[in-house]
Amino acid sequence: SPAGSLFCDRCSAGKRTLKNTTSNETKCLPCEGGRYQDLSGNDTCIDCPTGWYQTFPQKQFCLPCVPGTYENETASTECKVCEVGQYSNQGEQSNCTNCSPAETSTERATFCSQCEAGTYMNATKQCAKCSLGQYSSQGGQVHCTTCEQGQTSLEMGQTFCTQCEAGTFMNATKQCE
Repeated sequence: SPAGSLFCDRCSAGKRTLKNTTSNETKCLPCEGGRYQDLSGNDTCIDCPTGWYQTFPQKQFCLPCVPGTYENETASTECKVCEVGQYSNQGEQSNCTNCSPAETSTERATFCSQCEAGTYMNATKQCAKCSLGQYSSQGGQVHCTTCEQGQTSLEMGQTFCTQCEAGTFMNATKQCE
């Protein structure tokens, strides 16, 4: 650097330049996680936008949240996971989309689907097997149907009811003995 020049040091990308006007010295400070700087010689770091994150300090870029995750705040070091009953099918999302009332999803989902036949969607938006003595013959049900008098389902998660075999009887808990 030429003699007498002020602030001759340029910090590299991923860092910010701190200039001390009293001593005419330049100090390079790394950008914190959740922030970046893609150019050299800048005085500030940039917050990662919503839908993006950066876990590590001293980086020149942010990373997009992947499908099934989101980030609704700036300067984040990680993405949040879509909860049960929600999804995101694209990256860089700032929120998740709720499933329709007849559909549900698992955590970190990229799509919603109906519960299968033999199951129903419970109050916590999870698919649960129909109990003994109940069935669901179609997917997308929010409750199971009770078997008709004299019939039962032989195990949980059934799509139909049946009578007990000859020589057996149905007990109080709807099981054939």
